[in-house]
Amino acid sequence: MGITYIAMNETIAPLNKNAVRRAMNRQQLLTVVYGGRGFVKDGIFPHGLYGHNPDLPAIPYDPEAARKLLEEAGYPNGF
Repeated sequence: MGITYIAMNETIAPLNKNAVRRAMNRQQLLTVVYGGRGFVKDGIFPHGLYGHNPDLPAIPYDPEAARKLLEEAGYPNGF
């Protein structure tokens, strides 16, 4: 078992805007960065590891909400 994560530099545009980070499709990131190997989790500890919290709320991906978040961040046509 292992934990791997994707770090993002939040000091540079467009990642410096919270709305942009919230609009990201985490499953697509997993697919692009790690070739789809692994699982997207809603917390920092995966199932089977001490500290895992199965009661955390899901972080769903909603394309329509993502479009609105990008528009709010000043990227109505994406980037």
